[in-house]
Amino acid sequence: NKKRYWINKELSMIIKIKYDKSTKQITVENDIKQIVLSVTDSTIIDTDDELSFEVAGNTTEYDKMFETNPEDEIE
Repeated sequence: NKKRYWINKELSMIIKIKYDKSTKQITVENDIKQIVLSVTDSTIIDTDDELSFEVAGNTTEYDKMFETNPEDEIE
């Protein structure tokens, strides 16, 4: 049972980041399957002192879940 946490009346998302030290592979996943996350490979900095990268999120399918159909509003 995963719990959803509400922050400032907005739904939060849990993001899990895994770094494989032997292969230097970074994987990301989240608990909202309609939001697709990916690591932007060109932003990865992996040195002895630092590991940094950017994560992009595609929310298109998630946003569609909350779109209203104009025909539904016609009385």
